[in-house]
Amino acid sequence: MLSRDNRPKPGDSKEAITAWLAGSTKDERHAWMEHLTYVHIAESIKGLRLRDGLTQKQLSNGLRTSTSMICLWESGTYHGYTVTTLCKIAAFFDVALIMRFVGWPEFIAFTADGVMRVPAKFSADDLRKQTD
Repeated sequence: MLSRDNRPKPGDSKEAITAWLAGSTKDERHAWMEHLTYVHIAESIKGLRLRDGLTQKQLSNGLRTSTSMICLWESGTYHGYTVTTLCKIAAFFDVALIMRFVGWPEFIAFTADGVMRVPAKFSADDLRKQTD
């Protein structure tokens, strides 16, 4: 079901998202995409932190930043990320960072999925098994 402000949210059906996009303006589409991107980044950071059993304080120490910055990053309202910061976070958690431009059909599929997946911890053995 579409959210109160009538913008799609993660987990809405592909049909509902497609219908909204078809009736939206370019500015509305891009504001929606930007909002979801920041929410996804926040959920990813929090998910990785929880995966590793870290407090915000421990993560802030590891990334040499303040606890209040970690809290802000995890809020979904922070819009000041740099690629350098995101790469630093990825390196800390030993995960890869993918940033790419996609068409609306792929974005719809990603959004309609609605599932926040936290990558597993890196394992060289698991990597070797996938390539064998």
